[in-house]
Amino acid sequence: MLFTGVVVGVFYEVCFFLRKIFVLNIFTIILDILFSLFSFILVLLSINYCAFGEIRLYLFLGLVLGFFIERLSIGFLVAKTLNFIYTCVIVKLINKLKQLKGKQRGRKKVKKNC
Repeated sequence: MLFTGVVVGVFYEVCFFLRKIFVLNIFTIILDILFSLFSFILVLLSINYCAFGEIRLYLFLGLVLGFFIERLSIGFLVAKTLNFIYTCVIVKLINKLKQLKGKQRGRKKVKKNC
């Protein structure tokens, strides 16, 4: 269950990062629903696998402990990696697309005689 908590924590970090990029209310609602469904299904599968479907207190303690271990240890690395990907890849790609779009607007259309 510790690993399940870590996986849920990483997915939470990704959702939190996407929420900062896309600030639309509808996107936040959809992202929250997807996070809840993913976490619920993952926890149910983990409980079924680890304890044969029996709900025990130590399972939830392990889940919470795994989540906090992720937040305090690799959560920082995940956040920095996502921020690096956003700033270095996505922003540069958007800037290149804007440059290409600007170049296309500046060109005059020439009719070709075929």
